[in-house]
Amino acid sequence: MLMRTASPATAPDGGLRTTGWPVFVRLVLSTLVLALLYLALCWYAGRSIPPGTEVAGVSVGGLTQEQAAARVADQLTQVRRTPVRVSWPGGLKRVEPAVLGLSVDAPASVAGLAEFTLDPRRVWDRLTQATHRPGVVVLDTATADAVLAAWAREIDRAPVQAAIVFSGGTVQATAPQEGRTLDVPATREALVASWPGDGDVPAVLRVVAPAVPPVRYQEALDTVATPAVAGPLTVRSGGASAVLPPEVFAPALRMQTQGDTLVLQVDTAQFLAAARQVMPNVEAAPVDASVRIPAGQAPTPAVQPAVPGWRVQTAGVAEVVRVALVASERTALLPVSSLAPAVPTEQVAAWEIRDRLAESPVPVDPVGLPDQVVVAPGQGYTWSAPAHESIEAVSSVATAAGLSVTRDLGADTVTITNPGARGVLLQVDRSVVPARFAVWGRAAAD
Repeated sequence: MLMRTASPATAPDGGLRTTGWPVFVRLVLSTLVLALLYLALCWYAGRSIPPGTEVAGVSVGGLTQEQAAARVADQLTQVRRTPVRVSWPGGLKRVEPAVLGLSVDAPASVAGLAEFTLDPRRVWDRLTQATHRPGVVVLDTATADAVLAAWAREIDRAPVQAAIVFSGGTVQATAPQEGRTLDVPATREALVASWPGDGDVPAVLRVVAPAVPPVRYQEALDTVATPAVAGPLTVRSGGASAVLPPEVFAPALRMQTQGDTLVLQVDTAQFLAAARQVMPNVEAAPVDASVRIPAGQAPTPAVQPAVPGWRVQTAGVAEVVRVALVASERTALLPVSSLAPAVPTEQVAAWEIRDRLAESPVPVDPVGLPDQVVVAPGQGYTWSAPAHESIEAVSSVATAAGLSVTRDLGADTVTITNPGARGVLLQVDRSVVPARFAVWGRAAAD
């Protein structure tokens, strides 16, 4: 029998020729096998939680995800009953987690520990290492805020503000101190972050600083307030001067907060009122020029010069005093404005009052009529004349001197008016008996 054997096909170039399909099929089959093996591995890795895994300190290794959630919920029952200790300097609160709105979401805590995944990194982790995961803490914000707000009323403390007052010429000072307030949002976050650990949660407090820090307070006390009342203050106003002890001017001083420091303020009205207790002539009215006949001398009228007055310019007093109180000289020169007299010396001198124009004894003392009074041109002097017996004598002399006299019988007054161009001097000389009434002026030229 003849037998035929197959021989490899030859390529046109004389080499062997092979078909590609068997290689491709083998490659596909190999890939499918590997894929199936990987899927099986993923299924195996995800069918239960890896051994040694803990959630919130509860061992859940080897359990399904549902079993793990049930175990976590059961094992944390005691944790939910254990009071949380919230502490702060000088205070401590013990309260059950539920009162604060704290709870553990068991399903969320074990989520992803035993679920199917194709992620090779997660598959590798499940096969090679255990997981230690904290529980997922849920906080009821409204419940927590209500409790924390109640605690805040106990914890919060307003800062002690710096205060410096002057009492009886001495300094009384209150040093500033920090306050505090409970930071509710931050304390909420601390509760979530710390529970269910060892149960100790420090409350988060915020420092409330006083308006004036201690260093600024001490500076104001040492360099301003204490020197301000360390001794008397010399006050000069116009032509007057006096020394004021601290107990006199201190009530007018204030240390007021400006920004982050204390500054010295002076109450001008109160300071001037205090100064007048020691120096009544803090201010002086101007004195008009006049004419007087010196007592005990020959009856010759002499011009009394006008004296300017002064008024304190209140707008500048506070700053002047404030600077003086911390200066070594301790002298306050009050700002003043000059007040001119209404009748200057030159005007009175021009009247040339030197002649006795008329004179007569007065049988009864003209009570109420001054010893000497100047009547300017065009002006009058009204005299309350209760002693009617003296009115005739005074009126006669005044009329003889060229003055006009008007009598008001109902009011018992006499008005002596000077119609001339020069002033006159009315004089009652009570050094003799009976008293004599005279009118002095400038006699008409010959």
